[in-house]
Amino acid sequence: MATNTPNLVLRKPDPADLVNVQTDLNGNWDKLDAAAGSWTAYAPVWGGTGVAIGNGSITGRYLKAGKTVDLHVFLQLGTTSTVGTGNWSLSLPAGVIGKVGVDVFLAAGMTYKAATGLFPITVELLTGGSTFRLLAVVNAASSNLGFVQWNNPGGAWASGDYIRVSARFEIN
Repeated sequence: MATNTPNLVLRKPDPADLVNVQTDLNGNWDKLDAAAGSWTAYAPVWGGTGVAIGNGSITGRYLKAGKTVDLHVFLQLGTTSTVGTGNWSLSLPAGVIGKVGVDVFLAAGMTYKAATGLFPITVELLTGGSTFRLLAVVNAASSNLGFVQWNNPGGAWASGDYIRVSARFEIN
């Protein structure tokens, strides 16, 4: 008698069973394809006191596979972007709520400033799991982490400067 796999409920025919092409092969392939997922575009929200993207751009995409999400965000300032005065954050896609905890969110990113070059950044998932704030080394001598904001890292931001973040995290 046929059984099913526990996670994707794929049909496993018994060796004595006749194989049904539609159920045992095609149905299983369809389930595997659906589980693999595909990249979905989303519009991240840039958060912070007094920030506005203006004629800059912000794009995002994510891939959900089971309870794991891979995410990419790119934010580039334009000539009318306003960097505000507070700490910056970026939203996760609508309906995607990350598990809050040290061991469930992995991210890497960078900022690029024409005047001062590249700066590595990381992120911290905020309580509630729908927004993450950006962190960077703000004091190279002490390796202290601080918030990415209007003057960090590396001084003032300008048109053409950008932030790129890639993250992998577990969802609820």
